[in-house]
Amino acid sequence: MVKFIIHGGCGAREAPKIPFMIYHEKLSEITHLGVEFSKTHSTQELALYLAHLLEDESIFNAGTGSRVQKDGEIRMSAAYMDSQNEKFSGVINIQNIKNPSFVAYKLQGEYNSVLSSVEATQYATEKLNHETYNPMTKMRWEEYQNELKGYTGTIGVVVLECENQAIFAITFTGGIGFESPGRVGDTPTVAGTYASKILGISCTGKGEQIVNQGLAVRVETRVRDGATLEEAAMKSILEAEEKGYYFGFIAIDVMGNIFATNTSQAQTFYSIYDGTKVYTFLDKLAQ
Repeated sequence: MVKFIIHGGCGAREAPKIPFMIYHEKLSEITHLGVEFSKTHSTQELALYLAHLLEDESIFNAGTGSRVQKDGEIRMSAAYMDSQNEKFSGVINIQNIKNPSFVAYKLQGEYNSVLSSVEATQYATEKLNHETYNPMTKMRWEEYQNELKGYTGTIGVVVLECENQAIFAITFTGGIGFESPGRVGDTPTVAGTYASKILGISCTGKGEQIVNQGLAVRVETRVRDGATLEEAAMKSILEAEEKGYYFGFIAIDVMGNIFATNTSQAQTFYSIYDGTKVYTFLDKLAQ
């Protein structure tokens, strides 16, 4: 049996013109597709499939639909980690690639497992034979023309294979929009993406603040030291509230506990398959 949780960002700042209901519908649709896919594929394949569906859906700020930086270019980042290898891999500011999450995954097989900028793009096109792809959409170009600067913009997946206790975490982003070229957020770091034999976690929100908090590894360490996932999550959120931070995260521990939370200013857009049913952040808010 598998359980998984996906997120499509953190708060209305992701795309102010898009109603919460649209995020609910898209996340729910992708989750149901993932449930069907899981019946005939491995858990690792499921994690990558979910990541690709999210990257290919243009309302989310990753892959197709990524935001545009100050110089008119799109640069994306992604990270992959699983409990089998406990090895972090990722790409930083990769360009003209449809699915950066897959490139991050393929770097698991390399000694130099994190690549940035031109070298990351060359790895995708020359070694993996990825075709050049333009992820720009009309909405993102209009945001750029209006000099819209965002604060957040991260998408993520955490999957658990219950029988073998295998955990997979993938996080990917198109940045924040109209930022300075070269900016690096939390996504391609262990502050924003982490998986171990204890749990998997994917963060979203203001990347600089997530890095300051060392959020993903902070939560994992607390669980490793004996706290429950909920206890570790809420203690980390309380610490962030004291600083006025804006972020959220999704996580699954090895026991199958699933948790999604955020600081009071934020709202994590998530969808869960708990092994029996699918529900989203809007279903949770309605309870």
